[in-house]
Amino acid sequence: MRTHRLIITAAVMVLASASWAGAAGPPFELSVKKDQLIGASRGTLRFTEDGVQYDTSEKTDARTWVYGDIKQLQVLSPTRIVVLTYEDQGRLKLGADRTFTFDVVTGSVSPELVAFLLARVEHPLVTAVRPPGAGPVLFRLSVKHQRSGRGSEGALVMYEDHLAYLTERETDARSWRFSDIFAVLPLDRFRLQVQAYEGGSGRTRTFVFELKSALPPEFYDALWARVNPSALDRRTAPAPSPFLPADAFVRVARERARSVVALHTLTETPLVSWTPNGQPGSEGPPIVDQGLGSGVVIDSEGFILTNAHVIEGATAIHVRTDDGDDIDVVVVGRDPDTDLALLKVADPSALEPAPFGDSNRVQPGQWVVAIGSPFGLHHTVTAGILSATARGDGSGLDFLQTDAAVNPGNSGGPLLDLNGNVIGIAAGIVSEMGQNIGLNFAIPINTVKEVLPQLRRGNVVHGSLGIDTRTLTRAAARFLGLEASEALQVTAVDPEGPAARAGIEVGDALLGLTAPRTATARDLRREVWRTPPGTAIRIHTWRRGVFSEVPAVVGQRPGAT
Repeated sequence: MRTHRLIITAAVMVLASASWAGAAGPPFELSVKKDQLIGASRGTLRFTEDGVQYDTSEKTDARTWVYGDIKQLQVLSPTRIVVLTYEDQGRLKLGADRTFTFDVVTGSVSPELVAFLLARVEHPLVTAVRPPGAGPVLFRLSVKHQRSGRGSEGALVMYEDHLAYLTERETDARSWRFSDIFAVLPLDRFRLQVQAYEGGSGRTRTFVFELKSALPPEFYDALWARVNPSALDRRTAPAPSPFLPADAFVRVARERARSVVALHTLTETPLVSWTPNGQPGSEGPPIVDQGLGSGVVIDSEGFILTNAHVIEGATAIHVRTDDGDDIDVVVVGRDPDTDLALLKVADPSALEPAPFGDSNRVQPGQWVVAIGSPFGLHHTVTAGILSATARGDGSGLDFLQTDAAVNPGNSGGPLLDLNGNVIGIAAGIVSEMGQNIGLNFAIPINTVKEVLPQLRRGNVVHGSLGIDTRTLTRAAARFLGLEASEALQVTAVDPEGPAARAGIEVGDALLGLTAPRTATARDLRREVWRTPPGTAIRIHTWRRGVFSEVPAVVGQRPGAT
């Protein structure tokens, strides 16, 4: 089932005195006008136990959606509802998202309807909505919302479980749970910046509020304590100041000191003598090479995450803590495909775990901190910004790009946001000299979350079709007679692989998946990689001017550990 969400803005919460319309129970009906730039219509919006219907005399506008296909319902105000839904479109029926905005013509959205929707539409970040007045108001500040071209005035109100901006301008009203607030930053004594995740756009948005009086230290301390994770020591939260970044770096470095370890490895290479005729002779004592890397503690049981390439071929591994203690570790699991490995120490008492963040919510331009052991300099802290969030390497995997200094020895160390959450694992750099030039890459922590259960079991398995592909440019696609924005062309087929058994040939264009989930060509390699072997899938292909939907069974990627 697709994720579906309900967002109710602060404007709905505070208009309790509005005149409500509609029955006390389902089905609920509203007389509405569909507000579109092209093709506006009037009709009835009906909410039933199974879904939502829009009945109108305009046949092209009539719709019926089950709740499973509604990705989001936004109740922007008592007289405006937005429906974001999934619909099949085009000849390929690959599906796309569409947004419908409805203005209530008669009456308004009732509290009974809101309660009805809350019981049927889930948001992974908003599990409940508490109307202002149902709980105590902790702080209330008179503010002006700064916005290019226009602004609004209202109140910034802090409750025990959320922060709200209450204003008469419906499009500006907001309510955020503290888990949705990405960062808070006092720009000066009279301006506060709030960065918050909004499910409607799937992005983080920035709001700047101008205060009518100086920012109270108590308000900022309370806000900071609720926005930042409990793993951070709230006593170290900086006092309100015009500028935050320097304090934030110090705080992250201090709080994560016991979460990052240096890795030392020993690798033995046999020394073989050669006879005059070029044949191998007797073996001498092995050559012992020392390796360096970094790791991050991920739980209280002593599990440590690092790169697979850091421990490759190692015959002995130990970690060094921030206190200088050396601890032996054992390898629990490794995955060369994602370059991840999981280690474990017997006694984790000297270590502290670092919480995971959400790499899907990070944005280019935000501050990040890298901690590791470059060139053996243990617990070196560097800072920079996130340069990009989806750098692909052709394998279907994406990487985070940063200009935070990373050098040999940083591999396996954490990339952190300013809340101290791990958002990535340092994996590599781009440099002709092998040293930092500001082009550094990290494995997104959400990729780690996908693989971690298998790493804990010590057996990592990925799906495969047994093909090699290349991305088709628009010009190449047009040359093949294909009108598609994204496509992969098959360049090689394993004759014993799943693709060969499904009839896929070299030269075929792959356009995406329709089962078990919809995926574009860009995401096809990743979706196959993450699909368990033995799963039945359906692939959209193009061969010599003919579209086909090819059934296939995912195989196991070679080299699984």
